[in-house]
Amino acid sequence: MLQKITEKTVIVFSLVYLLITSVWNFVYLIQNKAAVYIFPLELFCIGAFLVIYRLKAGKRIFVMLLFIIAFCLKGFVAVRYNAIPQSDFKLIYNAAIKFAQGDFSFSNTKYFSLWSYQTGIVLYYGFLLKLGCNIIGLKICNCLFIAGVNVLIYMISDKLVGDKCARFISIIYLFYPATFFLCSVLTNQHVSNFFILLGIYLYVFKKANTIGNTVLAAVMIAVGNALRPQGIVVVAAFVICSMIELLHKNTDKKIKIKTAVGILGFVTVYMLLGKGMSVATQISGVNPNGLSNNFPLYKIVVGLNSDTTGCYSNEDAVKLISIKDSTARNQVALRIIKERLPNHEKIKDLMIKKHEKMWVNMDNSIDWGFKYLNESGITFLGKHIVYENFKIRILKLEKVFYCFIFFMAVIGVLIGIKKSESTKGFIPILLIVLANFGVYSILEIQSRYRDFQMIFIFILAAPGVRYLTFLIKNSLELWHNRIYLTTVDKTIK
Repeated sequence: MLQKITEKTVIVFSLVYLLITSVWNFVYLIQNKAAVYIFPLELFCIGAFLVIYRLKAGKRIFVMLLFIIAFCLKGFVAVRYNAIPQSDFKLIYNAAIKFAQGDFSFSNTKYFSLWSYQTGIVLYYGFLLKLGCNIIGLKICNCLFIAGVNVLIYMISDKLVGDKCARFISIIYLFYPATFFLCSVLTNQHVSNFFILLGIYLYVFKKANTIGNTVLAAVMIAVGNALRPQGIVVVAAFVICSMIELLHKNTDKKIKIKTAVGILGFVTVYMLLGKGMSVATQISGVNPNGLSNNFPLYKIVVGLNSDTTGCYSNEDAVKLISIKDSTARNQVALRIIKERLPNHEKIKDLMIKKHEKMWVNMDNSIDWGFKYLNESGITFLGKHIVYENFKIRILKLEKVFYCFIFFMAVIGVLIGIKKSESTKGFIPILLIVLANFGVYSILEIQSRYRDFQMIFIFILAAPGVRYLTFLIKNSLELWHNRIYLTTVDKTIK
């Protein structure tokens, strides 16, 4: 009984989040005159369906084609629009160059002392630079991981809804505009997303849930977390999911023991490997602080700043980072948090505005990869377009894709959750979505942070696509039967 109540609570909260976001985005789409792009999306979807149903290639061939096309498209954008690293990405790239040269002095800077976890991505880029890669090579390697994410979306969706609809979802993700925005940016998101999603596939969706898969899944998520600290969201979802399963009274004791041992083993391996990588970073002398976060309160301070709607605040940064003593710095951060929390009305308004900025407004992460074209403009299909005009058109198109996938996710949760075989996979995905939403309700937000959440929204949309396909197929059969019966009736007369 308690298990069913818990599962239904997860489903209800997920539906509330998805439904509110879907409706809000649709209203935003109409207000910003982006509805004109709905018809092109419909044509694209019809074309994608026709290609999928006529394509005779098996699963392996399709996966290979999907990976190659995704890599080529993203790789072309990364090479053609080679954005110069800016802000944090510039610091990370310069640190990677120093590491490749055997110089670890970057770890003594304020940035890598406070946020030592960024050393993980520095090591990754640094090793590639040592192997002879240049900045273009780093971006091309990132494109390999972006293509890998696309393949994993197909593989996970295939487990939930079958091959045909999984192919459709993966092709929609392949051409989803936002997946191109950060191709030429040296962010830590691409490689981290791949390893974490691979870990999820191994732990939740792999047919044989063996000890080896559990250990390997923990390793993958720990590696992904070392490159970008978002693994804890997934681990928390897995722990809650296991607790829900253990609450089921009718579950066999052997299954309960297997579940308990599995999650304990998973968490143990994840924590030991995470700690081990951090200690190894310290012992090697790369960073004396390892891969730790020595100022976690900073993201909360910024996230609760109503003046910047939870986005980066230069005032907060200057005030806090200038304090050298860590104890005094944390005390000031706690005082600011306590000052901002008691104002319930202000916090409520902040949460609404943060939700709008993070999940509803246009995806301004496009500027990270293309804003440098503001002066020169962009040539697209032989035509020269002013960057701002290009940006507006692409963002409107992205918003139509975004709305479509969110609406499909709403239908997918409503329909897919009724299928008993899908429950095992759905609950962890729903929990990851809710946890990710909850995290950004508190922490600093940026549009580029959407990419991790959108991976799971696409997966949740797969059952919605299957249901829509079922409705269209039944409607076509009904019309076909009506036309046939009418023809037969006229012939008889």
